[in-house]
Amino acid sequence: MQRITRIAAISLLLLVPTLFTLSPPLQAQTANPSPDPRTKAIEMNFSAINLAKLAQTRTKNPNVRAFADAMVKTHSHELTQLRKEYGLENSEIRVSTTHQEAADRLAKLSGADFDSEFTKQTVADYQDTVNFLEIQGKEPDNAFAKTARDLKSKAVEDLLAAENLRQALAMGTAASQKGNVYSDLGTAPSPSSPATPPAAAPSTNGGGPIP
Repeated sequence: MQRITRIAAISLLLLVPTLFTLSPPLQAQTANPSPDPRTKAIEMNFSAINLAKLAQTRTKNPNVRAFADAMVKTHSHELTQLRKEYGLENSEIRVSTTHQEAADRLAKLSGADFDSEFTKQTVADYQDTVNFLEIQGKEPDNAFAKTARDLKSKAVEDLLAAENLRQALAMGTAASQKGNVYSDLGTAPSPSSPATPPAAAPSTNGGGPIP
């Protein structure tokens, strides 16, 4: 009986290290910190420039080309200001996975297909930008809040510009080059003149009422 007990005790001692080996120590779970809003704003501008430069090489539509040119100009200016204000270097900018996947998808298109998908993507991106800046502009004790409010007003104009162009392409009409929402002046497009009704057919009964 004592021999059996000793054997059991020895077996237990041999088994205990194995049990501890199979159970790794618990580690504290830490949530991934939210990205710095300034870094995200810079990434958004950087991605917009990349998308616009892609449009410059893929589109044959003069309206889409004008829109892309305006995008490069606007976002290059904003990117320079953000870098200067917050001291971020070029090496610190990384295009997000979502923006890179969108650019890769559009790079496979051309012609009218590219123009349609480009304007849809741009509308979606600008809507995300407006939403992001809206939230950041209301954050208390946020050093980026004032910059976010300043950027939001231009982002709203850009969103309206993209939607204006998207609708023009969808309807197969040419957006006005003068005073359009995506011009360098950033003004809203002039309202379209109503279509002139067709002239009435000449009367065949001497100008009297048609019988």
